Amino acid sequence: MRNNFDPIFTTDQDNLVMKVNQGACDLFGFSQDEVLGMPVFHLFHDRAELQRLLKKVDAKGNANTMEIRGVTKNSRVVHLNLSIARMDPSIYGGQFGGCVFNCQDITKRKVIEREMHSRANELERLALTDALTGLLNRRQFEDDLKRFTEQSRENPGQLLSMLVMDLDKFKQLNDSYGHQIGDQALRDFGSAILKCKRDMDPAYRYGGDEFIMLLRGADENQGELVAQRIQDVYLQMRSANNNTSVSIGIAMFNGQETAAAFFQRCDEAMYQGKATGGGSIHRF
Repeated sequence: MRNNFDPIFTTDQDNLVMKVNQGACDLFGFSQDEVLGMPVFHLFHDRAELQRLLKKVDAKGNANTMEIRGVTKNSRVVHLNLSIARMDPSIYGGQFGGCVFNCQDITKRKVIEREMHSRANELERLALTDALTGLLNRRQFEDDLKRFTEQSRENPGQLLSMLVMDLDKFKQLNDSYGHQIGDQALRDFGSAILKCKRDMDPAYRYGGDEFIMLLRGADENQGELVAQRIQDVYLQMRSANNNTSVSIGIAMFNGQETAAAFFQRCDEAMYQGKATGGGSIHRF
């Protein structure tokens, strides 16, 4: 056992460490003298899980390899693959009934897995987010709209309203002052939306200067209040050169139409308001 690189140690019938190899000393940071006679639970962070494994060993003679967290002398948590087997008492003349613990340190692997998972989540977030405004993008809108309308259709009391918003005179702003000023106007409007929305209501940059918000559990009256707040906040945030305003269309899902028809109604409401000169809120 001394020459085995994998951490291995044995315990007696009282779950006290009886023998330990150098691999286990290196892993847990204890010397042989320090660890001998120590309760085995002191080597594990997940003590309740270890207790469950020992009960399984009592019942079946062994426990299949599983992941568990250990803890070192300096309180560092390590991730382990652990298998436990009951030693054959006959080898010791019936005088001993302890266990053999065989560990494999997988801490580095778990760190790599977490980093990969974090990277994957970040890539997914970027794939669903508009880089300029930080709002969700068109792809996420289409997924959410389909899901939310299905939920509302299946639960008639679950209201769903939509705001479709478009900046008036945005092209003139871009043509007169350049894309840098135009981009700032889009960022400012995205910030105004974020300031006015509830956490439960996703907001999107659909494309160009068109934006959308879905209001869950809200009717058109509540939608109009949100729309008015967005207009007011945006007008306060505009730069001196920015003379754009916001046209907003409002519609509430009727429970029967398709997701596409719902969006089209709200989009038409926005354009009807835009046709009157802009800066308006129009219901369909």
